[in-house]
Amino acid sequence: MTELLLMAFMGYGTTPAFAPKPADVPAPTPSEIMQLTRLPRLQTGHIAPVLVDDDNMALLSVDWGTGKELVSQNADRPQFIASISKLMTAYIIRRDMALSDTVFVPQVAVETEGAGVDLLLDEELSVGTLLEAMLVPSANDAAVTLAVAHSGSVEAFVVEMNRTATEDLELASASFVNPTGLDIEVPYIDPSTGLEEVVDQGNQMSAREVIRLFQLVYADPITRQMLGQSEFFGTSVDGQFSHEKPTTNQLLGSFVNVSAGKTGYTYAAGQCLVVIGQHNGQAVISVILGSGDRFTETKKVLSWIYDSYIW
Repeated sequence: MTELLLMAFMGYGTTPAFAPKPADVPAPTPSEIMQLTRLPRLQTGHIAPVLVDDDNMALLSVDWGTGKELVSQNADRPQFIASISKLMTAYIIRRDMALSDTVFVPQVAVETEGAGVDLLLDEELSVGTLLEAMLVPSANDAAVTLAVAHSGSVEAFVVEMNRTATEDLELASASFVNPTGLDIEVPYIDPSTGLEEVVDQGNQMSAREVIRLFQLVYADPITRQMLGQSEFFGTSVDGQFSHEKPTTNQLLGSFVNVSAGKTGYTYAAGQCLVVIGQHNGQAVISVILGSGDRFTETKKVLSWIYDSYIW
């Protein structure tokens, strides 16, 4: 079912009224990736080093064209994904709303903590502008505004996130509590003491299913372009207010040839990152969850893959 949705999504969103800025590094389309597909082969004598020595981390890198696993650690274990959650929010918004639709910023969005673009109460913006703000600088206020515009409330949107994940996309590891990826505090009774404590909870997925979701969102030419932008700049519909922030993805345009990706960070999730890197015409998708240094770890992983595999 996921493969059919991916094929359908690749043609979605033709001739939109809203057009995002060009990506800094041209990202290959899924069809271009498949045309260049060759089976990666590990060179003789190249044994994978211990790239990630913390068992709290999950890591998976795959060759997009063939699906071959190149590096893997705890890849099927559900764990917190922080703002990578916004890929699901983006998928639903692109499926159900037009980029040219306009919406007003609600109070709950203005009050949302964490990364944002300083949206103003009752400010009117296009869905396209909000989507770009959510994917480039990872704005939580934009994500909440889109969620409320789509479903009427954050709570109703979360219901749709979980329904879409389990029923439409068959992402068995996915569990969502909000559209942003922020941690929430929930009461917990310690069975050993009987005392109530407060623990952090958040949106969860496995590294393997993060890659599946990323492929779906990347297949849409609009969101693919946004995931490769180095900066966000947007204005309200009336032009009175403007918002500007750089991307949270420090690997865009780096020596490991990352052309698109999505970051995430919370206390409970640690540092998270999913990217697509290009090497000799081939595409590698890599995700790391629960990292202490996601950019360094991802550069280390991609560098080893580029040096050790031939296509």
